[in-house]
Amino acid sequence: MDKTWMNEIDAENLNEKYKEVFILYKKIGMTQKMVAEELGCTRQNISLILNSIKNKESKAEKPKTEKLKRTTASENYQQYKSADLSILTDREKEILIMKMEGKTYKEIAERLETSTSSVGSLLCRAKTKLEGKETYEQRNRELVNARRRTPEHREKEKKWHRNFMNNHPEFKEHLKAYRREYYLKNRERIIEKVKKRREEKKRNDE
Repeated sequence: MDKTWMNEIDAENLNEKYKEVFILYKKIGMTQKMVAEELGCTRQNISLILNSIKNKESKAEKPKTEKLKRTTASENYQQYKSADLSILTDREKEILIMKMEGKTYKEIAERLETSTSSVGSLLCRAKTKLEGKETYEQRNRELVNARRRTPEHREKEKKWHRNFMNNHPEFKEHLKAYRREYYLKNRERIIEKVKKRREEKKRNDE
């Protein structure tokens, strides 16, 4: 290992263990193997200590860069102040307003008696809506609906429904009674709907 970098090291600034290794290796001129035998440890340990001393010195030589000014959490949410919050749910709106006022996740969670993770999820959902992006729920719903439209899935649902009805005759009778009651309540609307559908079909056939 090149020892030129060691000329700039002040041994007095090192801790006792590092100082001992430094003195034996540089001033006395021992090799790493000899230092290891002298201190009763492995050569790898001595190498790690020397590298640590070197890295600390190289970091100390680097000029300190000015740290970027961090914006507060409330400043990050000020862009939504003029946004249309009517597309949010009452809970999302309430949490977003509190966040714009500078409250932390913990403060919001304590005030609403919920968890900080719930606050974070609702804020993320609110920002997604305000930025016009598709929410997770919308993407998930589209995937589910697309799967339901496939013939395989429809056939699977029909098969499950037939098996369920055959194995639960009491539910079948209950469903018949419900449908009968629903038809009597909404008879006029159902008839009107069927009539419109037939007229549309007739126009399309012509």
